[in-house]
Amino acid sequence: MFQSFSLPIAFSGPRALPVEAIPLVYKVVQEVMFSGRSVVVGCAVGADAAVLSAAIRFCPVSQLASRIQVLCAFGPEGQGSFVGSSVAGVQAAAALGVPVVWWAGGGPAVPLVQRLRSRSQACVHASMRLIAFLVPGLPCRGTRYTITFAHSVHEHVELFWV
Repeated sequence: MFQSFSLPIAFSGPRALPVEAIPLVYKVVQEVMFSGRSVVVGCAVGADAAVLSAAIRFCPVSQLASRIQVLCAFGPEGQGSFVGSSVAGVQAAAALGVPVVWWAGGGPAVPLVQRLRSRSQACVHASMRLIAFLVPGLPCRGTRYTITFAHSVHEHVELFWV
């Protein structure tokens, strides 16, 4: 399914990811990790959190620091986060040695919506392709923004309907 490239693969998806979608997320991330590629992901609950959890599960511990990266729209203590942020999940990943870029969308003075968009842009720019999970009937404005932006940067955007 995937071709070999040196840049990581970015992931995106809804914060309201249905529980039934988690096996698909794990399967796709497992394939990416087992192929030797790396993952870059955001800091939200839902799809981002599921991707991060799967990447950690399928990555050898000795490679966590080199094969997974989290780009975060908030600070290391959760400052600047909101209800859609996976603060505990990102902090746990950081404690395992996963590199986290705190404030990847701009510092605390930057409005939340702009930080989230800038963080998504940073994920896309740090990757060679985007894989996005979509849920029919669920208005995923952030995911749709990321997909639109990714299409302007990459020719490789894969969509999985869950």
